[in-house]
Amino acid sequence: MPDASGTEAYDVDALGNLVVGLYWDKAAMEHGLLDNGISFSNIDVPGATGTAALGITAPNQIYIVGYYFDPNGVRHGFLENDGFYYTIDAPGASNTEIYGINTVLQIVGTNYIGPGTVGTCSWGFLAVP
Repeated sequence: MPDASGTEAYDVDALGNLVVGLYWDKAAMEHGLLDNGISFSNIDVPGATGTAALGITAPNQIYIVGYYFDPNGVRHGFLENDGFYYTIDAPGASNTEIYGINTVLQIVGTNYIGPGTVGTCSWGFLAVP
């Protein structure tokens, strides 16, 4: 991103055409990004105070996964497809992060239980939304 104070790339689609990650703007706000090799697009969950795009699958349909922060600082997992965002939270988790998605739409991530942004206990999961 041209005016970013920092960027991180997390995943590339199977054909090597699309990259997802995150960047911080000049105000230190975290945004998800999609790089198609020509231009960058923001991946921002509506109403979120920060978004990170961590996984992508393509080419038939593009699905992007990651996490976002709500106004209370709670992390929620998300799935984005065709401009629509879906929140994915594990039952009982205080925070959820989704790291990857494959072509059969299985997702992997981490759930946290307890106070704070990372809680006191975490476990990984595999799920189909």
